[in-house]
Amino acid sequence: MADPVVTICLWDVDGTLISTGGAGRSAMLGALEELTGRDLSWDGIEVSGQTDRCILHQFAKKYRLSWDVLQEKTFIAVYCNRLRRELGQSRGQIQKGVKEILELSRQRHERSIVHGLLTGNFQEAALIKLDHFGLDSYFPFGAFAQDGFDRLDLARAALRKAIQFVAQPVDPVQVLIIGDTPHDIRCAYGIGAQALAVATGNFSRKELLATGHSAVWENLGDVEAFFSFLKSLSARRHHKGKRDLVRKESKNVSLPLAAPPA
Repeated sequence: MADPVVTICLWDVDGTLISTGGAGRSAMLGALEELTGRDLSWDGIEVSGQTDRCILHQFAKKYRLSWDVLQEKTFIAVYCNRLRRELGQSRGQIQKGVKEILELSRQRHERSIVHGLLTGNFQEAALIKLDHFGLDSYFPFGAFAQDGFDRLDLARAALRKAIQFVAQPVDPVQVLIIGDTPHDIRCAYGIGAQALAVATGNFSRKELLATGHSAVWENLGDVEAFFSFLKSLSARRHHKGKRDLVRKESKNVSLPLAAPPA
């Protein structure tokens, strides 16, 4: 039998795994201007932690754009063409510690740590970004903008996909959501998962701490600390499981299998 999955890590992309050096925003705005024939601006548009669908709706509301112009499939095609060009000219980078964590996970913990995506990017855009930085092979599944409008929708979808991928019950406690915005932390709470926030995007450590979550790091540069953190989560889950088992057995009731949120 395969070793049990200890932890499922669900990663945000922009600001957490990578920085595109502004390529993503430039490509998206350029695509919108190409499709609408208008000069547009990011002023008043909330971006960090938002899904691409939500960002499009904000532009549509601000500029009273017709959805005949902003059909999703058409937008994605134009956006992705521009994104490839912009990435080739940008000074983007992989965030500190990320590549080492992913590679060591593969080498040391192939069966005990599974990595997936939980990103507000449209799937096509996310894969273009990860491919550009050589990270695409580390993520066998993920939740994307097509899976929901807000971050909580994506968290629920990612949990369902994680269960399908590992082909066994998954307790949300064994899921760690890693992101750089308060939205990432809140969506983790929303599904009962753990959260690790990193101040590598547009939010400071102080702003992230204001969400009330203690696991907030400046970055992921201390790779061994990351694996120690995962180990502590695994120990916590094991302790919780034993405590729940005692409680259930005292009532002569078998433990139920975990199910994804509705």
